[in-house]
Amino acid sequence: MTEPDSTQRRAWLSVERGAVLLLVLLTVAFAGCWWTRRGGWVRQPDAAHVAPVGDYANKIDPNTASWQTLSCLPGIGEKLAGDIVAYRGEWAGHLPPFTQPDDLLKVKSKGRGRGLSPRTIEQLTPFLAFPATQREN
Repeated sequence: MTEPDSTQRRAWLSVERGAVLLLVLLTVAFAGCWWTRRGGWVRQPDAAHVAPVGDYANKIDPNTASWQTLSCLPGIGEKLAGDIVAYRGEWAGHLPPFTQPDDLLKVKSKGRGRGLSPRTIEQLTPFLAFPATQREN
């Protein structure tokens, strides 16, 4: 008996060809189902993850905004933005400390002893969004 030459190729058996064909077909079927369920090439955004439209688009909630974001508002610098965040951190209630623009009058600057003026709050109001919850008395 002679040993096969290392240059000779072994032919695929029909069972092996069938197994490879089955794996390819299953992969294509899975990819097609996955692609169809995702909605095609680009997935459509879920309604819960769509940015708000109308009155609240591009507005800042002072209850959740960072001091960097607050400092970009007109009339608020880095120091006052830091004071707003510090006041928010000291808030002991379960509800947000700011539910309307006038609630920002409670924030006092630690260095100057004064906070936001009513005029500044009037200028800020178009840029601010507040939660819909009401304070309980």
